[in-house]
Amino acid sequence: MASLSLHVQKNKIFKIC
Repeated sequence: MASLSLHVQKNKIFKIC
């Protein structure tokens, strides 16, 4: 589950970029 949260956070950062 923690991995999923990390993936979502990374995706958010990528979207902001």
